[in-house]
Amino acid sequence: MFPHRIETTIAEKGVLHLESLPFESGDEVEITIHKQTAMPARRGKRTVGEYVGKIHMSDDFDAPLPDSFWLDGPD
Repeated sequence: MFPHRIETTIAEKGVLHLESLPFESGDEVEITIHKQTAMPARRGKRTVGEYVGKIHMSDDFDAPLPDSFWLDGPD
């Protein structure tokens, strides 16, 4: 699979023109269209130490996961 990303604006009457795509004639492709939305504005400036004591990492964070995690079965 060779992904290709392009950003464009929909023309009048919902028409979309795709030109100069990096595919050959006869290639089968899948097209998915997502409407872009504006990113929410940040609430304010971040402060150093703001989350001290609020985040916890388990002592076994780096331990291997059991087979049941990968095989979707009981432990």
